Amino acid sequence: MRRTLLASLMALFCLSFAAPSAKAAEIHVLSPTGVRAGMEVLAKGFTQQTGTVVDLSFANAGTIPATLASNEPADLVVLPTADMDAVEQKGALKADTKIRLGRVEMAFLVKAGAPHPDISTPEKFRAALLAARSVAINDPSTGSAGGMILARVFQDPQFAGVKFKLVPAGPGRVMAQGGAEVAIQSMSEVISSPGLEIVGPLPPVWQAHLDFSAAVPAKSMSSDVGLAFLRYITRPEAAAVWEKVGVDR
Repeated sequence: MRRTLLASLMALFCLSFAAPSAKAAEIHVLSPTGVRAGMEVLAKGFTQQTGTVVDLSFANAGTIPATLASNEPADLVVLPTADMDAVEQKGALKADTKIRLGRVEMAFLVKAGAPHPDISTPEKFRAALLAARSVAINDPSTGSAGGMILARVFQDPQFAGVKFKLVPAGPGRVMAQGGAEVAIQSMSEVISSPGLEIVGPLPPVWQAHLDFSAAVPAKSMSSDVGLAFLRYITRPEAAAVWEKVGVDR
């Protein structure tokens, strides 16, 4: 009995002086929803390879600069390139870390099984929109990068007769559920979505695409690891992942 009690006391003594378990490294990433699918796949691979936990925070691109300027931690930020340039001019990025991530086209969508209209020329694209009973697109007031791109395209008076339906998120999903006849949304957000089919990208003349860049924020507390993740998601081997989810590296 005495020996058992002594052994227990010795075990407690040893535990009290044991080194605390090491906490896994973690980085925080701010990213638009337009590149979500690729970021999730690559973050998982980075964690498996390095043990670093990648905390992904997704939001509409228009809201990310304000988040970056707040006290919220960030070790990597992804933004449309024009927005990233503005952030860089404010000195909010680590020097020489900004890099092109890829391009995402805006896609013309129909319900699964529906006829695919010809949108191969600006004239045919306009005719397809005018013929539709309703066209779901992202509401640009929400800060959606895709919505803002389309707002620029569709301010042209020739689209005045189109019956647009502004939705806060997921115009392709809204259409697939019967909320619109056709929809336009970024390719990377719908490439594997059920209930809809991609007719194709908008005619090149409209430049209806989003170019994304990534960089390490100046306020990063783990800039070395953030830079390692940036290099991981932009290395040549990552191109196949991005291609699969609708992002052209």
